[in-house]
Amino acid sequence: MKIQILFLKLVCGLASLPLIFIGLIGPRLTHKIAQKFPQIPGGLWLVVLLVYGSLILALWGLYQLQRILREVDLVGHFGQKTQQALRQIQKVASINGAAYLLSLPLFYLIAVRQATPGVMLIGLGLVVISLAIAITANLFRNLMHPAIIVEK
Repeated sequence: MKIQILFLKLVCGLASLPLIFIGLIGPRLTHKIAQKFPQIPGGLWLVVLLVYGSLILALWGLYQLQRILREVDLVGHFGQKTQQALRQIQKVASINGAAYLLSLPLFYLIAVRQATPGVMLIGLGLVVISLAIAITANLFRNLMHPAIIVEK
């Protein structure tokens, strides 16, 4: 196993730790938000769906990244499985970005209620990060496609 691949696998594993932590504190977070905003009908379920939906999708994206690293480690080059995994990462990031975009009104309500405009910037940052990941995965997949065709 190359040291670079091992390092990337370690970083990917460390990136999943905050996601797991969010999954553990998620119920407490959703309960607090539902208590502060009782005027939003179904607000609790909206927050639960957003938190756990994006969490599951992000963990799935990290799993796909682990698959890419495993294939590169075993085979030594990119192949069709890598293309499929990159497509999955692109879809996951796009869905997460759309979910965060649709939840921006909730971020706005929290920012107005708590008088903290930074919350709105956090929401916008989540949208931009998700879309940047999707664009990067698409670009990487398009750059790899001619190399895979030449290899065959």
